[in-house]
Amino acid sequence: MKQSEFSNLAKEHIVKHYPLFIGNLNFKQDGSFDCSIKSKTGRLSVWIATYDCEITIGFEDAEGKCDWHTHMSLFGANEPKVEPNAMSQLLDSILSDKEPIVFSSKSGFTLTDNINEDINQKEDDETITVYKWTEL
Repeated sequence: MKQSEFSNLAKEHIVKHYPLFIGNLNFKQDGSFDCSIKSKTGRLSVWIATYDCEITIGFEDAEGKCDWHTHMSLFGANEPKVEPNAMSQLLDSILSDKEPIVFSSKSGFTLTDNINEDINQKEDDETITVYKWTEL
């Protein structure tokens, strides 16, 4: 599948299910795009990109630093037509506050598989805070 076809597939899904992202779709020369929405305080943005024919979701802080991102293949979506559904599952979990967002004073905003492990493994001079999307 060509990059432009893949991006169109993702765009159709975003337009139908996540209209908040539509206002800043930014298409690139290669046919990929990125888009994002900010949390209500503007402290964090969640972004979607279609670079290299793969949907990627990540966080960007208020200063524009991207601390974390993930690819839908890590969620078992290895075919273009299933990536939008994997994207929806992750986005829905984040935006509905089911997926905790961890802030580390050392590494920034991330998602985690194990909050307790993150807290137990923090460095002495590190602060770990757990948020929900609606708190940011």
